[in-house]
Amino acid sequence: MKKEGAPLVNQVIIPVLLLVVIYVALLALRRITHRFWPSFIHPLDGLLPALIILSALQINRQTVMPVLLWIVMLWLVIGLLLSWRTFQGRHPIPYGQFALLYWRVSDLFWIVIYGLSTAWLLI
Repeated sequence: MKKEGAPLVNQVIIPVLLLVVIYVALLALRRITHRFWPSFIHPLDGLLPALIILSALQINRQTVMPVLLWIVMLWLVIGLLLSWRTFQGRHPIPYGQFALLYWRVSDLFWIVIYGLSTAWLLI
């Protein structure tokens, strides 16, 4: 007898639980090493590699078109626009601050992409 709920569990719930476990582990690590943890790094910043990988798996599972290529190109265009806007002012910000800003914008971008790909899977 074929189970109907198994694909939903494997394709949606397990990756979301994996992201939650990684986030909670990073929160715990930050709490344990609070004296050595840099104050400008948020545990959400550690989710970016996992979000990129899970989004790529989710998108490749759903389509045969090179949608991931267009998403990565959009991500790079966002990076170019952010760098152009950041360094356009009179006083450019240091590279460390720019890298952190780009990382945070990338976090938000890939959270949206992962959410949209998961919602598309559920439709």
